[in-house]
Amino acid sequence: MDQNKKDMRMLVQIASHRLHVNCIRGKRPISEGSSSESSISFSNADLEGVDLPHNDSLMISLEVGGHLVDRILVDPSSVVDVMYINLFKMLKLKLEDLKPTSTVLHGFNEASVQPMEVVTLPIYVEPVTVQTQFLVIDVSSTYNAIVGRPWLHKTRAVPSTFHQLLKFHLDMGIEAIRGDQRASKECCMIEVKVKEIA
Repeated sequence: MDQNKKDMRMLVQIASHRLHVNCIRGKRPISEGSSSESSISFSNADLEGVDLPHNDSLMISLEVGGHLVDRILVDPSSVVDVMYINLFKMLKLKLEDLKPTSTVLHGFNEASVQPMEVVTLPIYVEPVTVQTQFLVIDVSSTYNAIVGRPWLHKTRAVPSTFHQLLKFHLDMGIEAIRGDQRASKECCMIEVKVKEIA
């Protein structure tokens, strides 16, 4: 293995995909019409704690399959929800958990990736659970997963990268998940270094 590939693997390992086990609480599935119809909006008050100015992506932590997983990229331009192979392994999922897919992913650079297969796991956002179908991708990434339009639309969530917030309706009103700017910056720096090495 040449030095560039070793350096690239080391940088991806430095981005260590942390995984924390959460206790599993009572959950109920999200249902149609179960959320309030009040409008979701963002204001300057939502900027409290945000490092400005910034150009950070929205990266959050969610409970996936009973484990708290960080470095999840919120990408409204993605037409699929993606799980990278490292997370698949950390969740101790088995190949038997996968279901076949014929989907091929195409990136903005026209590169194609054939997913391994599909796995469906619950994502828990207190107090609801959303069954989410992830395409499992066997490539290294600084992210653990990407939640795209399928998950965003199921949860009726509205992201704001500027405010570093993801807001969504629940029975008791509007809830929000704050983005992790530090993790976003780390992933961006690692990606830049990997591109410089390649």
